[in-house]
Amino acid sequence: GLKQATILLLGAAMQRYAEKIADEQEVLVWIADLAIEAYAVDSAVVRATALSRGSAGDVATAHRHAALLAATEGALRAEGLLRRALPAVLDGDMLRIALSGARRLLKLPPVDQRPWRRALTAACLARPAAVFGESTRHGMLAE
Repeated sequence: GLKQATILLLGAAMQRYAEKIADEQEVLVWIADLAIEAYAVDSAVVRATALSRGSAGDVATAHRHAALLAATEGALRAEGLLRRALPAVLDGDMLRIALSGARRLLKLPPVDQRPWRRALTAACLARPAAVFGESTRHGMLAE
């Protein structure tokens, strides 16, 4: 839903502003924020899915909980972004239709995040340097 929401906003902005979209910095920032949110959630889900197939149970579980949190929080942030951005590019009936469509795209059932957050907290306390699998640092962070 986040990718489609980004495309919805981008398409509406391009229709409204066309060549002058470069002058609409706020709208461009909202589009970029949505795209970043979509990429972050997609990356977390892909990583959790890949690790669920071949990694240790506790590492895979930590990634799954992190992906669930990323998706939930990302959808909540995206809804707020769209509620700010869509009125800048649409009005009247088109705005109401777009907002309704955005709600359907980002439909998020009420969910209690506490179990995921508590499990991640416990994992961090149990293995502070290796919650997500690797205990050694690489690159510039290597000792």
